[in-house]
Amino acid sequence: RSDTLTMTVISPPAFNCGSTLTDIRDNQAYPTVKIGSQCWLAANLNYGTKINSTRHQRDNCFNEKVSFRSDTY
Repeated sequence: RSDTLTMTVISPPAFNCGSTLTDIRDNQAYPTVKIGSQCWLAANLNYGTKINSTRHQRDNCFNEKVSFRSDTY
């Protein structure tokens, strides 16, 4: 048996730290901040489908995120 997988590489647009970073996977926007010489997200990454914290994340080709607090995304 033989399977074929096609991957498309998308180059992100130019980015300057301190401006808003748009995640090309889902178009969510995140503020950034420069601390010393490093660039950091100023908000938590919100990517993937939330799963119950009692379930284990799996390598099932779905982007999953776990939150241990019910009031977070």
